[in-house]
Formats: sequence, structure tokens, C-alpha cells
Amino acid sequence: MSEFDQIKGSWKHSAPWDSDDYLAMYEISGTESNPIVSGIDLNDGEKFEISEVVWRNNELSFTSFMPSTKRKGINTFRLNKQGEITASFTFTVIENLVRENT
Repeated sequence: MSEFDQIKGSWKHSAPWDSDDYLAMYEISGTESNPIVSGIDLNDGEKFEISEVVWRNNELSFTSFMPSTKRKGINTFRLNKQGEITASFTFTVIENLVRENT
């Protein structure tokens, strides 16, 4: 069975967190040449908008966007030796800065 076939399925975070930011579930399907990812916030059922899905070098990468918060994330999933996914999630925070009068 290929590594991509092993990564297919539904995945959610395995440990309890003190933040609602990590309560997501991802569904991985498709093929190595056409991977498909969907995601949902388990708190309120809001769906992520998923784009730029790529399977390369035994790693799944994609961009996620949550419409309600406008948070855009770069996600990287890799299957580890325990048969779980090690996930890296990098997101952008947009903030307004004001001039400091000195």
C-alpha cells in the first residue's frame, strides 16, 4: 500500500488543547496525482476553503481558509512511524498598526 493510500481518511487532533483553534477534522481522498482535502471546524461545523493541494515526496500540502475569521493557513501533513499524521500549520495574522508618537 502506498504512503498516499495510508494517509487517506478522516483525521483530527489526537490530544486535548486549551484552544479552539485546533478543533478541526480533515478528510483526505483522491489520488497521488489528484489529492482531495476537505476540512471542517468541529466547534461550529464551518467548512474550510481548501486550495493548492499537492502530494509530493510523501508529503501532503495545502492552503486552508476559514471565511468567518479570514485566517489563511499553510498546512503540511506527513505520515509518521506510528501511523499518525504529523501536521505543520502556519497561519497569517492580519493586524492594523498605529503610529507611536514619541
